[in-house]
Amino acid sequence: MEKTDSLPPKLRGQAAAAGWATSEAAKRRAVDQFFATPPADRKAELDRQIKSEKLLRGAFAATAKAPAGATAPTQATGQPGGAAGRGSAPPQAPSEDSRNAGRKGVIDNTSSSQRARFFEYQRALNERRKATAGR
Repeated sequence: MEKTDSLPPKLRGQAAAAGWATSEAAKRRAVDQFFATPPADRKAELDRQIKSEKLLRGAFAATAKAPAGATAPTQATGQPGGAAGRGSAPPQAPSEDSRNAGRKGVIDNTSSSQRARFFEYQRALNERRKATAGR
């Protein structure tokens, strides 16, 4: 977030779109890998994906933890970067209209079979997370 905050406003949207596209491509690869795995081995594949997600979350959390006031100065102002440096409010949840537009975009840009595969994958992943939660 801090890296995108240091970008000029015109480039922030492009950076966010690129991040979204990368995230979507990774999710598609995970779904494809799940369905390419023989049914007998799918639990192990889900376990591998869950472990990978935990490692990524840990890495992101580690980079987010910085001592108070330790944000890097922005190039433009020399002032601390990030929300604290700008004095802005934290991000707000998207509006209902924004959520509906996002849902419409998904429907418009995917086939019913793609959505069915994704939802079946997500159901299996959530079920596996519950089954292995105590480990």
